[in-house]
Amino acid sequence: WHRHFADSAQLFALIPSGARHVMDIGSGGGFPGLVLAIMAADLHHLDPARPPLHVTLVESDARKCAFLREVARQVGIAVDIMSTRIETIPNCDTVAPVDVITSRALAALPLLFELVSPIFGPGCVALFLKGRTAEDEVTAARKSWAFDLELKPSLTSSDARIAVVRDLKRRKEG
Repeated sequence: WHRHFADSAQLFALIPSGARHVMDIGSGGGFPGLVLAIMAADLHHLDPARPPLHVTLVESDARKCAFLREVARQVGIAVDIMSTRIETIPNCDTVAPVDVITSRALAALPLLFELVSPIFGPGCVALFLKGRTAEDEVTAARKSWAFDLELKPSLTSSDARIAVVRDLKRRKEG
């Protein structure tokens, strides 16, 4: 519960109030994306006037996608599941506008930025659960990327951080 569910759930409070579409990349067993989708559906159920939060889970492993579909079916929530690698989604014009991108244990920040940059549109925010190497990852990412960053302490681990990233842009060469 603590390591996976609570760790994922802590991101819900960081989703901007106007956000309508969350994309979780490398969803695996549903952390954090499926947890956030369940929380959003529950909140919408309690307050139907609140616009629903659309959640897309991106996972390349077909077996994991089948698991995600079955969990969504059993808990009665609607999520989009894309059985593909994030690299195959060419740009933000091919998917509904994404307000929030999440990821847990997929890759270090420099690679995450490479993966999400095509879908990271204006006003988008990324919420990446990071471990004890977060500061080193930020230093490495700043070599190729410009971005606004807030490293928030994790509520579930004193060694972990949540990288809240805005305004992501590739640095110009030379």
